Amino acid sequence: MKVLPPTLRDNVRDVAFEVISDEIVKAAEIKNEILSATTSLLGDVGLTNLGIELISFAGQKGLLRCRHNRIEDVRSVLATVFTVKRLRLGVRVLGVSGTLAEARKIFTNRKEIETRHIF
Repeated sequence: MKVLPPTLRDNVRDVAFEVISDEIVKAAEIKNEILSATTSLLGDVGLTNLGIELISFAGQKGLLRCRHNRIEDVRSVLATVFTVKRLRLGVRVLGVSGTLAEARKIFTNRKEIETRHIF
């Protein structure tokens, strides 16, 4: 199977986020809750249009990939996630980036987020 040329690929953005809770949350649990919140807020068609994908999740921080024109929808979905298996939590967006390397910097270096405004 041939690889799509760059002109036909979707433009994506990487969203760095942090889960605020008393206990550690597993990656599979947060992924299922994000997909469930997306389906309940935007429906199945909205879930498909977001092109949402969990790239990585370690500890309490994660990287989420979505289409570039759907960032506000992803932010609204993350704002609606407040429980995982009866554990209360909050999800905070740390930053949005166009490349995975820059998103990993955001993911690992919290001071950089506080000095720069990434929207």
